[in-house]
Amino acid sequence: MAENSPAPKERRSHTEPDRRAQSAAILRAVADLLEQSPQLPEPDVEIRWTVISGYARRDVPALLALATSVTPGPWRPEICGTGSDWLYLRSEIRGPARRYMRLSVGCPAADIGVESGVTTRTEKVPVWRLPPAVADTAGTPTVERT
Repeated sequence: MAENSPAPKERRSHTEPDRRAQSAAILRAVADLLEQSPQLPEPDVEIRWTVISGYARRDVPALLALATSVTPGPWRPEICGTGSDWLYLRSEIRGPARRYMRLSVGCPAADIGVESGVTTRTEKVPVWRLPPAVADTAGTPTVERT
């Protein structure tokens, strides 16, 4: 390498802390822009979290409770899936002029609840029993797959 040549650029991978910092910076910048620019219309906002226990052995019920603490809700629980069931907690806040803010937190149902039986509708549908912290947020101790 010649004496005055710049050092080669170091390649960086996008690690989780990098993505986390980028996400936080973007959310802060949007919040600042909204507060400082009342001439801008209120945006539609959708934020989704996916929590999986196998990744870093996370405490899924605690993380769902933390993620849903952002807004008082109401949070609507839903179990859906083909093959494996997923639990979603969803909240939607509507504003003026049809603007909305949607929050959604999802995880594999087996990471958070216990399949506790089936309903007796026209077909058998699994019912999942939720742990207390999640049941409090969802407003129900059980959720039926839709």
